[in-house]
Amino acid sequence: MNPIHHLAAASLVALLAGAAGAQPSQQMDYEVTHNFDFRPAGDVVEVRGLEFRHAWLRTFYAGDAWGVESPAQDPDFDPFGTESWGAVPGGVPGAFNSGLFGSPVPCVYNDFIIPPGGINSGVCLVVDLSPSNAAACTEFFVWPYNPAGPFRIHGSVKSRGAARAATPIRGAAQAYAFSTAAVTARGGIQLANGSVQWNPVIDIESVGGGSSATAVRDPIHFVATNLVTGDVVEASLFDFDIQAAGSGHVRWDADLFETDALELDFVLGIPPQFLAPGQHGRIELRIRNGVVDTAIDDGIFAGLLPPVGTTIPLAIPLPNTFDLDYDLGLDPSVPWDVLTDLSGGGGVNPAVSDTCPADLNGDGILDFFDVLAFLEAFAMGSADADFNLDDELNFFDVLAFLEAFAIGCDGGGDS
Repeated sequence: MNPIHHLAAASLVALLAGAAGAQPSQQMDYEVTHNFDFRPAGDVVEVRGLEFRHAWLRTFYAGDAWGVESPAQDPDFDPFGTESWGAVPGGVPGAFNSGLFGSPVPCVYNDFIIPPGGINSGVCLVVDLSPSNAAACTEFFVWPYNPAGPFRIHGSVKSRGAARAATPIRGAAQAYAFSTAAVTARGGIQLANGSVQWNPVIDIESVGGGSSATAVRDPIHFVATNLVTGDVVEASLFDFDIQAAGSGHVRWDADLFETDALELDFVLGIPPQFLAPGQHGRIELRIRNGVVDTAIDDGIFAGLLPPVGTTIPLAIPLPNTFDLDYDLGLDPSVPWDVLTDLSGGGGVNPAVSDTCPADLNGDGILDFFDVLAFLEAFAMGSADADFNLDDELNFFDVLAFLEAFAIGCDGGGDS
């Protein structure tokens, strides 16, 4: 018999020294605010709010938990609802809001009329499997508006949330929070031109160890349908996408963009097609391993980004209030249905994984003292010795510990 097996089998009732510790946790928070002042030429017949909240936890030690207040999302609900955003920097899957393994997305989504009296409300979806937890929230504030014109829809929508992935002893955990909020206005041909003031405010923070992914989107989008021919004209006036991986902070407020994220993609586009001259621009900022890898800026953003090779932290003077005068150029001789979508949202997806479960005394080395720590925990009836996580202490836990000991740290056989 292997000497380690013999020692464990012969000494299960021994009370020796050692203690197991909790796994490091990964905490992520996001807050995305969109302040808007929408002034179309006229013709607003309906103002609506749309919101989406989704939170879930996956843990090796306690099963899964879903924040579910409705069975599954309508695929036509909004552009954030069913698409995955691909892989973020560092190769972390950006499985935001896509469901697990292609399954339908259990979530909370609402679609409601915003009356002329305005709205001021907020709500959160919370899931907890302590020490892991997740919360996804939305908030709406719209000032009272005149339903007969002159038309001005202004206020703010906010998406915020937090997710903490942690394990009490060992194993793995993944936490997820995602939310989007939107205000839409529907009308006829007169909605096809006017002005929008748009002020996004972003605050994202990731602390702790483990892997993590963050994504933020913020578009102003128009969809115009010709009621005679059925032809559709789509126009995006403003759209940005921020994706980050690992620990770090991203903040964009008061005309300043700051980050110390090691891995970051920030793409912002204001295309010229439907805007007045001099209002368009584009930014493409990519950071890899803490160094600016790509820095492209033009239009109103020309010359603002730091050069390639600049190291973090970065503090970039970058305006975050935009006045956009737009005209979709529709044929006024035919009737149109025009939908304006002022929306945005964010999500976080941290994970933590135990790379050395048999290192029970937490000194980074597998040796005789870890065996002693296991024997003590087993003799005391501690959950620390429940290595197969079946809520029972028996010979199968001994075998599971010996297997983990033999594999070593991070699969490298460090024993």
